[in-house]
Amino acid sequence: MDTPLVALIVVAGTSLAVAVPCLLLALLCRRHSSRKSQRCCSASAAASTLPVSASAGTTPAGCPSWSFYGTTADASLQKLSLADLAAATGGFSPDNTIGDGSFGFVYRAVLPDGAAVAVKRLSGDATRAPIQILGMIDVCGISNRYVAPEIWDGVGATVKADLYSFVVLVIELVTGLRPSWPMKASKGEKEVDLVDWAREKIGEGQASEILDHRMGIQAQGKEMEEAKGLFEIAPRCIDSAAKNRPTMEEAVAMLNKI
Repeated sequence: MDTPLVALIVVAGTSLAVAVPCLLLALLCRRHSSRKSQRCCSASAAASTLPVSASAGTTPAGCPSWSFYGTTADASLQKLSLADLAAATGGFSPDNTIGDGSFGFVYRAVLPDGAAVAVKRLSGDATRAPIQILGMIDVCGISNRYVAPEIWDGVGATVKADLYSFVVLVIELVTGLRPSWPMKASKGEKEVDLVDWAREKIGEGQASEILDHRMGIQAQGKEMEEAKGLFEIAPRCIDSAAKNRPTMEEAVAMLNKI
């Protein structure tokens, strides 16, 4: 396979060495909450404002970007007001406290759509908190699209989870799209992530439509056939059930046959 696809796969393999630590850090961000003794704290949701403001910039998906502590955040991340968070945590009720850290308490919150999340309310003396919060937003808000579903269920890192992440990275490279960008499903107006969108297009026999046109792959050429071969393998590797994915050795053997 001496084609541009080979170069992309080599780049993806090299990038995996960087991606895996990021994935593990994302997992830590998700699961991090110390189970210390519950402290008594004020449940008052005093009126205050976070340093969050809208920005005129937009992403390719047309979503407005926004600023957090003066830094532009990924527009795909949801922005909630303090009032929203107060309502979701029962007024920052001590009954919803699930942990505390060096910068404040962590509360269990239920958003209007039913999603359960953890909310950290910064204490007044958390002078270094903005730096660390920005880092968590960057890792947890962007990198988690590469993480296999079972990671969030506490299964832990496995070879099959690494395979899932690797193939998501390959899909990102050949489509020119980021996993965090919402995509329109073929049927209806539902928005899906890049993995589900790619899986749907491949299943409908429209794999050629998801290739980045900047790669210059001809519709009837050998490179297109190799791309289709890659997309035949991809759905198995990004199956939501880890047991249905091939082993890394099997995936390599399939790639070598293209």
